Amino acid sequence: MLSTNWRTAALHLVPPTVSTAAISIIFALIHKLSSIEIEAVPFSESEMGATGAFLNMIFYISIAAVGGFFLYILFRKAKVNILKLIFAVFYFLTSFFAVLLLEDEILIILGIQEINIIIYIVPVLFSASFITYISVFSKFEKAKRIAIILFSSLMGFLLGISLPILTLTLTLVALSFYDIYSVKKGPIRNIMKTIEEKQDQFDTLALTYTSRYAEIGLGDLIFYTALNVRVIIDYSIISIVMTLLGMLIGLLITCKILEKEHLVPGLPLPSLLAIAFLFISLTIF
Repeated sequence: MLSTNWRTAALHLVPPTVSTAAISIIFALIHKLSSIEIEAVPFSESEMGATGAFLNMIFYISIAAVGGFFLYILFRKAKVNILKLIFAVFYFLTSFFAVLLLEDEILIILGIQEINIIIYIVPVLFSASFITYISVFSKFEKAKRIAIILFSSLMGFLLGISLPILTLTLTLVALSFYDIYSVKKGPIRNIMKTIEEKQDQFDTLALTYTSRYAEIGLGDLIFYTALNVRVIIDYSIISIVMTLLGMLIGLLITCKILEKEHLVPGLPLPSLLAIAFLFISLTIF
């Protein structure tokens, strides 16, 4: 997140965060109604318990660290075409599989077992292509904001249904501390400096939700969403409300810190407070 008056920052960052959460809630409810169960982690939490969750956390934080360093090298060397290709593949594949899964779940809910292949695949290809083109190649800022919200909802949905709650919680805690390092001294800080220095070369790549006065990272929106989705699937309405409340309070506090800092990690406070509020709801209610 970039610095500005906290009220201005909140005015520009709370709406996209709430919009992303609202869309992800719809996706999560569709998934819950379909009764499909997914656990896509390298170490099974259902079989290995806390040990599996810890190993999964190590696995994902390692990917984040290596990926961040790799991206920094590409940004530093201004390998724009390679970056566009990487992001295009990432946006397209993620959107494609998320929309495909949602379509399958809707068909299950409706009891439809057979469907014309063209009718089945065209909406998926169109959605994935639209999000990819707008996010990677378009210069229209309003369209980019919509694409970022849609993509964050889809990516967060995939993570939320795939990662068991303990794996997701430990990963969020670890990523929150890594985000502090990355923003203060690590890859994210260096990438943002590079983008500021060579802005004309990276003006179409969508790495953040950007408004006139503030911006929030794509990863922040994705992981806020992932936690919301997991809570919706596993817990009661009280836990859902408490988690959302913790996330919003953390976001507002982060916006307040923006008045004194130029660049602030957006993941730690919203995620950690959301987890804390979830724990409180499970303990008290």
